[in-house]
Amino acid sequence: VTLDKPSVVNAKADLEYRCFIHLAAMSDVGKCEKEPALAHEANVVLTQQCLQFSKACQVNHFVFSSSGFLYGDKSKAAHTEIEQVFPINVYLASKLKAEELIASYCKKDWDGTATVLRLSNVFGSESGTNTVLGKILDQVKNGNLAIEIFNGTPSRDFIYLKDVCDALIKLIQTDVGYSFDLFNLSNGSSVEIRKIFALLKSIVGSIELIETEKNLVIDSQLHIDNNKFKSYFDWEPRFGIQKGLEEIVKG
Repeated sequence: VTLDKPSVVNAKADLEYRCFIHLAAMSDVGKCEKEPALAHEANVVLTQQCLQFSKACQVNHFVFSSSGFLYGDKSKAAHTEIEQVFPINVYLASKLKAEELIASYCKKDWDGTATVLRLSNVFGSESGTNTVLGKILDQVKNGNLAIEIFNGTPSRDFIYLKDVCDALIKLIQTDVGYSFDLFNLSNGSSVEIRKIFALLKSIVGSIELIETEKNLVIDSQLHIDNNKFKSYFDWEPRFGIQKGLEEIVKG
């Protein structure tokens, strides 16, 4: 869920919730840069309101979706949860602030459980065109035979939406035994954008990739280690990039 304006959460203490999954965010990086105050309100203040709601309703488990881009995109190695993070823009800074708020809340104000999930690039049939894979899929769905992108050299860790849903189900069904913890949630491998296009072409057929800046070599890689989550929750991604693309394209 992406918010243009943050919602106000009104706590009702008579409601009973086992788990509050907070996925809402202002995630457009460009818009966050232009409107940092709104980004703070949507990504930090709203998180605080959700925490207050959870406390008032005696929610057992609070789950928050953060971003794997906090690790940066300059390392070939798979990033683990113990690494230092690099919030290089307003969006990432607001996500990190929300993570810190949740951890602090668990220590001081709430006896429930909280889990932060640092997600890799999530893709699905409704992926937004502000993402490179969403832009490619949108052009395919519109019948374009010539798919235009800026450059195909960056590598990303893509996780299919259904794998995220499976992981969330595993998470909320588990008696976790901690007050606060942080996990990466990813496919566990990175793939170059050009390779994704090759996979898509094998599914669709006669499409051509047009890179407006083909000769650039962009040093941008993001590979997120998911072993901690896999081990703790006995979870494995069922789809992966190719199976996810096949399901989206073939319906």
